[in-house]
Amino acid sequence: MKYSTWHKIQNEELQYHLRKNSEQHLEFKLEYWNSILREIQPYVSIESETHILEVGCGCCGMLMAIKKGVLVGVDPLMNQYLNNFSYLADAGPKWINCAAEQLDLPESFDIIFCINSLDHVLDPEKVAKKLDRHLMPGGHIVIALNCHNTDFFYSYYNAYHRRIDPHHPHHFRLADVGELFPSYRVRKMADIDHLFISREREYQSKVLRRSGINWKKAIAYLMNPFRYPIAFSRVIGNRPVCRKRHNQKSIFSTYLFVFEKPACTEESL
Repeated sequence: MKYSTWHKIQNEELQYHLRKNSEQHLEFKLEYWNSILREIQPYVSIESETHILEVGCGCCGMLMAIKKGVLVGVDPLMNQYLNNFSYLADAGPKWINCAAEQLDLPESFDIIFCINSLDHVLDPEKVAKKLDRHLMPGGHIVIALNCHNTDFFYSYYNAYHRRIDPHHPHHFRLADVGELFPSYRVRKMADIDHLFISREREYQSKVLRRSGINWKKAIAYLMNPFRYPIAFSRVIGNRPVCRKRHNQKSIFSTYLFVFEKPACTEESL
């Protein structure tokens, strides 16, 4: 993906968030983040002196739900988010306007969160190396990411993402995520779609303010033949892009990963 294209997509990402009901968004996200914190609690301990970094924190990231520790949030749109979402200034974290590939902080961290952001970056491999360099030996990287459930759609999205999903230039299978951190121990890898399915429809109406059929979007969808295999999967195969109910198959599932860095590495010797 070209850098200029990435800038265009980042601006569209900002406009998407600005259209949301920010108060409702914060309420929904805090509930979701707390459910993820409960999922990782057996593997990751957060204390008052724990140094925590969130890369790609967005306008309402995981750090908003963490009440202790030394917190740093990084996002390439952070300046714009601070100008438009007043609750960020009142929160505890230190906010930094920075792309993940440019990350160069003087400190190291015990925990790094990377939530729904690896598929947005310019270079996932470079970002993984940056995360590794900023993580203390024995520390943890927590990742949430949409992963493909079929080889067909993994290949299809990789080939045609500019036509069907330009905001997600990188696509992953479960094994691809682990390969970014080959020396790390996998402490947890689990499908977490169930954490949000029950509130998906409510989120659409209250936060995104969507109700009924968006005919403009529907017509644009029909005019794009690259989307036909996705529509076929949904209508004929009952496999939507994302799961809408429990026990339903889908093209993507949201997976949660907890990776543990070896306690002793060559850099730390």
